[in-house]
Amino acid sequence: MKNTFKTRPLGKTYIEVSTLGFGAASMGNLYQAVSDEEAKNTLTAAIDVGISLFDTAPRYGAGLSERRVGDALRGLDKKEYILSTKVGRFDQT
Repeated sequence: MKNTFKTRPLGKTYIEVSTLGFGAASMGNLYQAVSDEEAKNTLTAAIDVGISLFDTAPRYGAGLSERRVGDALRGLDKKEYILSTKVGRFDQT
């Protein structure tokens, strides 16, 4: 059973998001390596408790965080979540 967080408007928009968002830097191995399975389980748990705002960026693990978050959200109705990402530079060094 889904424990839904309270929601509120995002800024001055009519977009409703959970009062707690999921910052996905760690899904890109920011502080320590996270396996694909751990990432999937973590994101699934966040979805299951009602988190509907997910934040990622191409700099989080050279796109790894975006891929993992995308994999987790792919099967959901797009009305069930908000995905926030950033435009950033990606160095190939």
